[in-house]
Amino acid sequence: MRVIGLAVVLALSIALAPLAVEAQPTGKAASVGYLSVGSACDPRRIALTDAFRLVLGDLGYAEGRSINIEARFSGDT
Repeated sequence: MRVIGLAVVLALSIALAPLAVEAQPTGKAASVGYLSVGSACDPRRIALTDAFRLVLGDLGYAEGRSINIEARFSGDT
């Protein structure tokens, strides 16, 4: 009787084990895009972008690993 009970428990454990497995995170980085008026060489724009990157770093984001920043400028051709 104990052998049958053990066999049932083992069979259920093996059958239900795949349901308990969770998937690993994909590691896909979030993307942030912005459009700015002016040129990419504007010193004010550079200061704002650097401040933006610093704040993201303070929040735990690492550019290229956990976040991608894509910038476009209306003054550039």
